Amino acid sequence: MSANKLLWLLLILAAACAVSLMSGPAGLSIPSVILDIRLPRTAAAVIVGAGLGLAGAIFQSLLKNPLSDPYILGTSSGATAAAVLCLSLGLSRTSPVFYAAVFAGAF
Repeated sequence: MSANKLLWLLLILAAACAVSLMSGPAGLSIPSVILDIRLPRTAAAVIVGAGLGLAGAIFQSLLKNPLSDPYILGTSSGATAAAVLCLSLGLSRTSPVFYAAVFAGAF
C-alpha cells in the first residue's frame, strides 16, 4: 500500500473517531460524557475493527486464498457449537471457562 493511501485511511479514521465522539444530543456533549462513555466505546470499536482486519489478513495470507474467511473455514461454526454446548450445560457467559471453550471450539 502506498504512503498516500495510508495517509488517507488514517485521516478518514481520525474523522470517523471525531464524529463518533462529538455526535449526540447537544445537552449530552459535556466533557464527562465524552471521556467516560464515548471515548471508551470509540477506542473499543477501533481496537476490535483492527483485530478483525488483522485476523482476516492472517487467514488470507496463511491459506494464500483471498476468499477465505471464518465462515468458509468452519471457525465460526466451531465457536458457535461450543457456545451452544456451554450454554446448554449451564455455564454462564461471564465464566472464563465459557470463553476458553469457545476459543477451543473455534480452533
